[in-house]
Amino acid sequence: MHLHGVRVTMRGLDDQADRRAADMRKKTTPFATRGSRFAALTATGLAALVLNACAGGDPSASAADWRRSHDDVDRALMRTVNWPGTRVSRVEGDAHGFRTVLKFPGDDSDMGAIALVEPAGTNPCAAVPYLVADTGGYQPDPSTYGATDFASASCTPVGTGAWQLVSYPHQGDPWTGYAERRDGVMLILTTYDDWTDPDFKAIAATMHALDDRQLGSLL
Repeated sequence: MHLHGVRVTMRGLDDQADRRAADMRKKTTPFATRGSRFAALTATGLAALVLNACAGGDPSASAADWRRSHDDVDRALMRTVNWPGTRVSRVEGDAHGFRTVLKFPGDDSDMGAIALVEPAGTNPCAAVPYLVADTGGYQPDPSTYGATDFASASCTPVGTGAWQLVSYPHQGDPWTGYAERRDGVMLILTTYDDWTDPDFKAIAATMHALDDRQLGSLL
């Protein structure tokens, strides 16, 4: 066969067709591969998002689980305060009531503040919360450092239904605090960080109940 003076054989045409087909495969295969990889990555990303959402959980659901596992804590006691300069470390509940353990910046495990809400008829001097420490030669089980414990305190009335507290649960600096019977409960505030000069009465005035979403955000 002759095209414009060029002799072309049928075999030559077949070879050219084969080369074109090979070129097309080279050009299309990467796109197909990229498409497959994109689909796989997209599926993986969506799965990760779902897992992350499940891991984050619904605060209300977390609160409901917490309440069920602490059914000995009266729901009316589940309140906390706004203590300036602190962050919530954890919440606790047992026969003593409902507690919020708070930390100031730089606090060690045995330092911080505690807000305890108990039934209104509680003796505020009998069992004041503190965080277990290793100071002044006091040697508890190291695994308990930072755990909440209770000790008696000296109480000085500072008004109707209000007391100033000082407790020496172990050798070393005391835990100071304040107790006030208000809004149908007994609120006890204590801290090891008395250098922060807390305005206990003002802090007590911020006490508020926790709904499920608020409680869940603290867990």
